[in-house]
Amino acid sequence: MNRPRDVARVNLPVLVALSVLVTAALTSVSGQAVDRAGQGQPGTAAAAATNPAGRITGQVVAADTGATIRRATVTVEGGTRARSPVGAGLVATAQLSVAEPGGMTMPAGMARCEVMTDEAGRFECANLPAGRFAVYVRATGPFLASQPRFLELADGAAASVTIRLERGGSITGRVLDDGGEPVTMAQVVAGERQSVNGLVRLVPGGSSPRATTNDLGEYRVFGLPPGDFIVSAVWNPPPLRTPSASPPGEPRYGLAPTFHPSTTAFHAARPVSVRAGQETGGVDVTLARVLLGSISGRVTDSTGAVLAARQVSVTLQARRNVSVAGPASFARWKDDGGFVIENVPPGQYAVVANVRVNDATPSVPAEAGFERVDVEGGEAVVQIQTNTGATVSGRIIVEGSGGADGWRAAGPPGASRAAISPRTAETGFSIPYSFRGPGSVAEDLTFTMTGLRGQMLISPFVPGAALKSVKVGANDITASGLLFTGTETIDDVTVTVTTDTATIEGTVKGGDGAPADAWIIVFPDDKSRWFPMSPFVRAIRPRPPGSPDPPTPAPVSVPGSMADRRRALVPAGGFRLMDLLPGRYAVAVVQVDPARARSGGSMPATDADALAALRRTARIVSVAAGETATVQLTVRK
Repeated sequence: MNRPRDVARVNLPVLVALSVLVTAALTSVSGQAVDRAGQGQPGTAAAAATNPAGRITGQVVAADTGATIRRATVTVEGGTRARSPVGAGLVATAQLSVAEPGGMTMPAGMARCEVMTDEAGRFECANLPAGRFAVYVRATGPFLASQPRFLELADGAAASVTIRLERGGSITGRVLDDGGEPVTMAQVVAGERQSVNGLVRLVPGGSSPRATTNDLGEYRVFGLPPGDFIVSAVWNPPPLRTPSASPPGEPRYGLAPTFHPSTTAFHAARPVSVRAGQETGGVDVTLARVLLGSISGRVTDSTGAVLAARQVSVTLQARRNVSVAGPASFARWKDDGGFVIENVPPGQYAVVANVRVNDATPSVPAEAGFERVDVEGGEAVVQIQTNTGATVSGRIIVEGSGGADGWRAAGPPGASRAAISPRTAETGFSIPYSFRGPGSVAEDLTFTMTGLRGQMLISPFVPGAALKSVKVGANDITASGLLFTGTETIDDVTVTVTTDTATIEGTVKGGDGAPADAWIIVFPDDKSRWFPMSPFVRAIRPRPPGSPDPPTPAPVSVPGSMADRRRALVPAGGFRLMDLLPGRYAVAVVQVDPARARSGGSMPATDADALAALRRTARIVSVAAGETATVQLTVRK
């Protein structure tokens, strides 16, 4: 769920560290109770801050007809965040942790209410403190989720709002086998090609992008925002509980995951255009007939002991960047303690083993392992030994005119606020890892991370500093990261950052001169830094036009300090990107598509091809250490 924000910022290299900053701000204040009968109850700390007698009412209607929408889910959240003492801020400390799912509470002065609309499409949230609130709506059926509506609520006052929901489009068609016969119980997904942090994914879009074919092979996916979609289908036969009846060595054929109209190659898929409130029909998928293979093997733990079915789960994972539907991943266990996965279409896979605890598979396994395998028909054999994960240690070196400790001026005095995190850079498979990060950084800026597996980048967070390089010994791994099988111990990692940074700020306006809702992409003119998960590519979405100004920032102990600059008010349509390496940058603007914003996919692509296209129309600016470059941007339809 999106949350109200003054400036929606995506700092690509430190998402994990930023999540910790938010977690550090969310103190153990009880304040997120929801009355399912119809009223949100703010916590005691929020109630103490102001008179919790405010009320927000409203109605949800269809944008095209004005008809009321019942049983829509309305979420109202906001208030006035309690200010920290003078000089303090939302900063992390040396001992960092990540809140467990469901364990996050509302800060003091904040409240949240979630209700459903009645038969007349009306809703009410009462007992709210004064402050700024965001109202979100999601509905079942053909309607798209709304963008947030912002309201200012005075102490003990009431406000009302009407939310108009747009209708999504739909795609219909049939799934057929290679003989033209309908395929029953096939799984169909409508996905959008999205690029986030430079990684290309095919992501299911809309409110109901998945469907199962009926006895005629028909499907219908709906609630899709306007745009182009890739339709894929897969039919998974029931798992074999007994050995295959096929004679040894005899080839087996089956139906592979297929993109519309009939291809197993993502690049050859034919996009399907969807319009708001309209049905796009006749989108048939003919499943490709391919030679099937199998994967067999054995799993041992870190001591070499053979693991049985009750001790380990074995799954098969297809490449996630090109398909939203994969083959069956059921492992059949044999009497000799080995496993076999049958009916596997050609492709690249990862066989993943997670050690069970009390017959259950934990989300963060104590021991796990994986092996990559190519299947081209026939039998592929793998041997997997689970492990506790790799260990990486090293130190952060801070350069800059302020000296080795100059970065500490970026926040309040106290313990080290630096953090270090591994970031999954696996473009193909989802590999299990045991790391809970970010890792703690000692006062001397040394660090240790454990439980690592898969392809990972090492991402530091040092307030007021920009990353220069990550090295193992003399080898620069900033762009490539490291591939961990889980058994490595690496103790010579050097992360170099600098406090001699630059700032790019400005405004973005529409053709009418008014603040525009757009994404700003700032990236180096050096193409060698356009790699997936690049810490040098930054994206920011200015505070949306029409949203109220944030409260006046609290004073800081050192006027003109880094903390003071961070708290400076950014107007609607304005942006500020700090902690950039000095150099030459391209600054591109991409207007937000309202339909994409409602579906959560508004962020523009940042892969290398997308950046090359943006570079052709971008503004080029050069900025030196300690300088601020100001850019005035205009977005036109």
